[in-house]
Amino acid sequence: MLISIWPGGVQLLIADATAIKTARSSQEVALARTRFLKPVELYEVVNLHGNNLLTAEGDDWKRYKKVVSPAFSERNNRLVWDEAIEVTSQLFSDVWKNQDQVTVENCLKDLTLPLTLALKAFGKKITWNEERTCPPGHVMTFKHVLEVSADVIIVRAAFPQFIRKLVPSLRKMDTAYDELQLYMKELIRARSESADAVERHDLLSLLVEHSDEDKANPLTEDEVMGNTFLFLAAGHETTAQTLCFAFALLALHPDEQEAVYQEIKSVIPDATSLTSEIPKVAAEDTVLTTGNMAGETKKIPVPKGTRVSFDIPGIHYNPRYWKDPLEFKPSRFLEPDWPRDAFIAFSVGHRSCIGRRFFEIEAIAVMVMLLSRYKITIKEEEEFRGETWEEKKARILACTMGGTLT
Repeated sequence: MLISIWPGGVQLLIADATAIKTARSSQEVALARTRFLKPVELYEVVNLHGNNLLTAEGDDWKRYKKVVSPAFSERNNRLVWDEAIEVTSQLFSDVWKNQDQVTVENCLKDLTLPLTLALKAFGKKITWNEERTCPPGHVMTFKHVLEVSADVIIVRAAFPQFIRKLVPSLRKMDTAYDELQLYMKELIRARSESADAVERHDLLSLLVEHSDEDKANPLTEDEVMGNTFLFLAAGHETTAQTLCFAFALLALHPDEQEAVYQEIKSVIPDATSLTSEIPKVAAEDTVLTTGNMAGETKKIPVPKGTRVSFDIPGIHYNPRYWKDPLEFKPSRFLEPDWPRDAFIAFSVGHRSCIGRRFFEIEAIAVMVMLLSRYKITIKEEEEFRGETWEEKKARILACTMGGTLT
């Protein structure tokens, strides 16, 4: 655990599975949902288009979750698989022209964005070709607007309007904001006028349906816009970035890539069939339970007002739970007793990622399609000839820090 008193008062960062389980479990901490509240003030910047599931707490959060939950049913997840297979197939034929070898420079967002906007999300299909030109009434494509959505949030939070007007690159972010507003209003209007909107269960249909004034406690226009923005903008980042690292690691570890390929062939021979196999705030004084290397536990008092956060990288690299945590070993998750409480990539508790299953299905579909047809390797470049494997690994996995929504 790490305790900080600057800035913003006392903060407690936890990288201990026992303490995290305590903080999220209503069985161990009475009234956990009201005792550990989300610090919504930190997410105010994401309310750019209106309040939403990510930034809300209490009754508003419950209302939003009740509205969108039907979109994450297993029935809809099957549609996600089919859509992901179709869009990836279009990538092979329309963009890569069914070539035996292709070079990918910066393709992941182009690959995953259409998947994010599949049937389960908004029923909007974006083909690989139609987004190369702007539709009438727009100066930026829908896809481009979404790609810079996180940058828009950062720019509007960091710079006042008069500065944004003076700098061309910042003015572009304001244009992207206006364009996204227009695109979302068009999507919402089209769905509200659709004859089959009531029968659909994608996210946008559900949001529009529950904005009807005849509904009890209907969503406001800002709430519909805010949640539309959240699910439009946030979903593609998680998939794009995770797949980026997955492909890089598989290229660096060809033995692991071969193991995945053989598994795909054994489970789905033709790669197209669908089978069934496939931070909080302490509102009151409380006590967390933590453990040590010997398995012993002890109580740590947490004063009222302490901001309690889960150190996700810390617990994922904690050698107490993970043998060789810095090594790429996918097989560790195949062990029957792998430490599930020490894996919180999708967060934990009642506010864990609502789209986890959606992400898993679309990511698996893309990997199945790609790895069943192509072998992923690192592009050979003259300037890097002679580098060691460790040097290549450091180069390929080097990150550029930036803002994201998720």
